Amino acid sequence: MKYHYNKIVLIICCSILLTIQSYAAVQQQIRQGNRKYHTEHYTDAQNCYNRAQVDAPDMPIIDYNLGNVYYRLGNYEMAIDAYNKAIGSKDAQLRCKAYHNIGNTYFQQSNYQSAIENYKESLRINPDNADTKYNYALAIKKLSEQQQQTNQQQQKQNNHNKRRNKQNNAQGQQQQQNGKHNNDRQNYNDENTVVLNEEQARKILDDVEKETDERRIRIRLPGRSKEKDW
Repeated sequence: MKYHYNKIVLIICCSILLTIQSYAAVQQQIRQGNRKYHTEHYTDAQNCYNRAQVDAPDMPIIDYNLGNVYYRLGNYEMAIDAYNKAIGSKDAQLRCKAYHNIGNTYFQQSNYQSAIENYKESLRINPDNADTKYNYALAIKKLSEQQQQTNQQQQKQNNHNKRRNKQNNAQGQQQQQNGKHNNDRQNYNDENTVVLNEEQARKILDDVEKETDERRIRIRLPGRSKEKDW
């Protein structure tokens, strides 16, 4: 009985020792990652945090630190994903920082509306944070400028479309007017084109012959294959 009791105690002690060693290793990797981060060796810092996360996959501080690394590397999507995991922390200050940094990440992407929403969440936790207040106000200003620029561009495009439509309408009216003139000229020519039949032609020739006896006219009448003297 005593043997079994001692065995259980030994197992518990070993488990505690392994846990302490594992925790110490995780903390060591985090500290090493922090040193690499502060010396701007971001890829090395990422490797340290990743090694720490193998032994502590549910530690929000590692997610937060990875978010900072991704942010510095310009990988904003992964940064937001990591910060969102850190928001699950029970530590209010860590959640506050995570929301703040999500706001910064959206700000860098010119997504000012999402930045504002996350700054507000950060301020709900810590209303006195001066940096978050400043960034929140700046994001509102940037959003207003962005909306004004969008409106101006839209107005410019609308004005351009109006001018183009006006030009197209004017060209269409000119083409219609030209077509009308062409039709008028064609109608005029058709109306004043006289086609003589054979009888009319003969009458005219008779009149000409009566007026000038000395003059002889040779003409090929329409529809006849032989020439005839008059």
